[in-house]
Amino acid sequence: MKKILLVALSAFALSMVLPQTATATEYQSIVMPDKHFTKQEKKGIKLIEKIYKKYWNKWADNNDTGFLSIMTTKCANKLYALNPLNGTGYALWMFWPQSIDDSAGAFIDRSIVPSGNGWFRVTTRHSNKTTVIRVRVIESNGDLKIDDVTEN
Repeated sequence: MKKILLVALSAFALSMVLPQTATATEYQSIVMPDKHFTKQEKKGIKLIEKIYKKYWNKWADNNDTGFLSIMTTKCANKLYALNPLNGTGYALWMFWPQSIDDSAGAFIDRSIVPSGNGWFRVTTRHSNKTTVIRVRVIESNGDLKIDDVTEN
C-alpha cells in the first residue's frame, strides 16, 4: 500500500512541475513515434512538421513564400482569402491558433497524429491553453502537399 501511495504521490509531483518557457523551440513538433503509422502517414507528419520547423527560421523572418511549395493551390488560396488584411499575405496563423493570443502561456509540446483519409490532428499545448487543428495532406503530381487546414 505504501508503494502505491509513493508512486501516486511521485506522479502527482511530476505533473505539478511548471513547464519551461520555450522560445525557439515553440515551432518544433513533438511527435510520439508509433510503429503503427504507415510510410505515407510518416511522410505526412514530416511535411506538416516542415511548417513548424521552417516558418520561424526562414519564411516569417524573410517574408519568404517558400511554404507555397508544400501547399496545393486550393490551400494557398484559402489561406490568402482568410487573411483579414486582404492583399497582404497568407493566414499562416491557422497553423498557430493560439500564438496570436498572449493568454496561451508557455509552449509545452505539439503532437501530430494521423486521423484517417489524409487528415492529421495537430495538438499544441501551452501552459494555459490547448488547441487542435486538422491538416489534410494529399499526393499531388507525385509529391505530398498540404491541401487544407482547419480549426477542429
